[in-house]
Parts: sequence; structure tokens; C-alpha cells
Amino acid sequence: MSGRCIESRCSGFTLVELVAVLLLLGVLAAVAVPQLTGLGGFKTDSWREQVAAGLRWGGAVAQGHRRVVCAEVTGQGVLSLSMVSSRTGTSCDQALLGPDGQTAFSSAAGVTVSATPSGTFFFQPDGRVSTDLAGASSATVRLSAEGVGDLVVRGESGYVE
Repeated sequence: MSGRCIESRCSGFTLVELVAVLLLLGVLAAVAVPQLTGLGGFKTDSWREQVAAGLRWGGAVAQGHRRVVCAEVTGQGVLSLSMVSSRTGTSCDQALLGPDGQTAFSSAAGVTVSATPSGTFFFQPDGRVSTDLAGASSATVRLSAEGVGDLVVRGESGYVE
């Protein structure tokens, strides 16, 4: 016999090689693809940073303008800030725009967000955070979402961590 292969034996892959490749593709599909397409972790981390920056902005504006700033986080994770238009105002009637000119300080997180205590909370001009517009009761606010660490706004100082 010569050193050349027989025509039928030289073309294609063996059955064992095909099965091995299919098994490898199956493992990659089950393990690697969800990790590669699962940018949800990056999205929720960036959401947390957006909300933290927005809350810090709200506290700074409250102290700088000597006005109460109202903060509300929806169940989808959208933070909106508004402020009292005058020193004697009784409601947050002026939308607070961010540095980009938008009223929403964060995009939806893609997960359910809960606040404790729930509802709107208020940055007071003296730096405290309260659950009422008058600032009678300071409260520490905790924002929780799946997959990220809680955001905590300290009641007595307004510090966002």
C-alpha cells in the first residue's frame, strides 16, 4: 500500500470526534453563554451607583439651596428628586434636574426595589433625612434590590453608603 489514504477514510470526522464537539458545545451553552449574556450584574451595579450619586446630589442641593428635597424610588428602581420652590413651601413642586438635564436620576434596575421605610423621604436643609416634609422625624432609609448591596441613607447625617 502506498502512503496515501483511501478516499473514503480521509474525508470528514469520526463519530467520536463529532460527539465530543457536540458535548463541548453543550457544556458551553449551559455554562458560559448565560455568563456572557448575563450583563444583569453590571446593570444592577451601575443602577446602584446611579442611585447613590442621585441621592448624594439631592442631599447637596438641599443644603446648598436651603430647601427641602423630596426623593422617591419606584418599585422598578427609578429615582426622582424634586424640591420645595420656596423656603415657606409646603410641597415639593419643582422638579430637580440632574447634571444631564433629566428628572430621572437612574434607569430601571430590572429587579424589584424596596425602600424601608417606604414612600417618599426628604433631605432637610440641615443635612438630615426625614419621612415628613417638616423634618419632625429623622429616619435611616434602606433601599434593597436583588443582586446588589443595600443602599443606606443615614437619617441624622444624610450620608449615603
